[in-house]
Amino acid sequence: DHGFPIIPLKDKIPLIEYKHRRKDRATTREIDLWFSNGDGRTPNANGIAIAINDTEFGIDTDGEKCECIFLDKIVPSLSAELQNKIHKTMHTKTPRNGHHRIFRYIHGNFPDGIKEKVYFKLNGEHSEIALKGKDHILVERGPGYEIINGVENLVTLTKAEADELLGALATFGAEHEALAKVVKKLQTYYVKPNRDNIIFAVSGYLHKGRTPEQIIKEIAQRLIDATGYSDENPTKIFQIVKDTCSKDPDSDQVSGYKRLH
Repeated sequence: DHGFPIIPLKDKIPLIEYKHRRKDRATTREIDLWFSNGDGRTPNANGIAIAINDTEFGIDTDGEKCECIFLDKIVPSLSAELQNKIHKTMHTKTPRNGHHRIFRYIHGNFPDGIKEKVYFKLNGEHSEIALKGKDHILVERGPGYEIINGVENLVTLTKAEADELLGALATFGAEHEALAKVVKKLQTYYVKPNRDNIIFAVSGYLHKGRTPEQIIKEIAQRLIDATGYSDENPTKIFQIVKDTCSKDPDSDQVSGYKRLH
């Protein structure tokens, strides 16, 4: 009823050659063949995937860490109306604690469709935030899959809303990559007795460059995580950042490149 061609699955393997059926609705006879167990036999299919064409896309947050990042760091940056749509739309939880959220858009707004892209990936873990777009199939029903919001809740995004969501994902991904490079450069030097000096110097240098306080705190936290110093006091570190960012960045009270160097 909502326009998704369905792909029957057996143990997550498509039962049909879906590439030739991407835009074809299943017939009643096919659905009975794939899923009916009215005669007491086990149905041929034990799962369903939807075929994404050029009027929908999905956001896949793979793993609880990425789900938390999406909800706590990306969604709050969006407009209130878009946040509301994200929370309301079709939403499935996967057996491996992943989450799929599906959105519809008007084909004329994106005539070439919206293609797949990975925006964020955690190193060493099978965990990422990715867009599942044109020519992808997305498993939505089967053993271990949990319906959070059903297909009847599918929302349609305006072009501005789709651009806003994809833009926020791209910005977060770019920031993550930049922060990872900064931390990699600094962690070699982040040892006693240099730790406090590095936090002071990095905070001052970045504050002079108008880097937001939250980004500087993120660098500090990542330094702690990357170096594994269990004796570090994050509260003290974040206070150094806060105190630095409360000062006039153009004043002599804030150190710059010379101290960092």
